[in-house]
Amino acid sequence: SAGVVAVDTGLGHLAAALGKPLVGLYGATSPELTGMTGAATQTLAASHLPCIPCRKRKCKFPKPKDASIIHPPCYAELPPEQVWQALKQQMNKAPR
Repeated sequence: SAGVVAVDTGLGHLAAALGKPLVGLYGATSPELTGMTGAATQTLAASHLPCIPCRKRKCKFPKPKDASIIHPPCYAELPPEQVWQALKQQMNKAPR
């Protein structure tokens, strides 16, 4: 792949270990505890809610009926445009 966007999962950590351009997204988990590391890795961590990081698999906020609303809300501070810009930056830094 040319680049990877991942939440705190094994696949994200594997991409970092392989040196792939990566943007790691953190909401419910903490990058200080389980951060993805690597030369081509950038971390985006939400901090706008008092429950972040809750470290829970299931969000206490109910899922909205409107599918266009980002859920869980801890990721709402990390809009797709910001994530895409961060990934493009990482891909431009990577050797070809």
